[in-house]
Amino acid sequence: MDCNLFTWGDNQHGQLGDGSLAPRQTPELVGEVLGVVRAAAAEATAVVTKSGQLFAWGFGGRRSPAPVSLGGRRASSVAVAAQVLCCCTPDRELVVVRLGEVTEAWLAHDNIIHAAASRRCIVALAQALGSSGHKPPGN
Repeated sequence: MDCNLFTWGDNQHGQLGDGSLAPRQTPELVGEVLGVVRAAAAEATAVVTKSGQLFAWGFGGRRSPAPVSLGGRRASSVAVAAQVLCCCTPDRELVVVRLGEVTEAWLAHDNIIHAAASRRCIVALAQALGSSGHKPPGN
């Protein structure tokens, strides 16, 4: 069974995925992404499909779903806040993605049983990354 994604509400950053910045009071289908099994939303939106593809929008001027590269990995769960998202892979790896004009992804940790990140946790991670002046490993 394919699962469809419907969005509504505030759309200040394009997080509804309809190509606009207009808010909506009623749910509408986000037609570009099919087979959604996980979704997370805040200032940005991210979804995982049945095949493990990750899509995100509502950041860096992106108002429609765009694929996010995880360096050949598949996603199994996702959490998002501000300009950072975290996802867990089926191989129990935690991948952190910094969202922006240029999207960066890197392996943060392996042997993770379940990624259940809270908004507060991801915001703290984003603040630490932003204030440290360090580049993610491998960049």
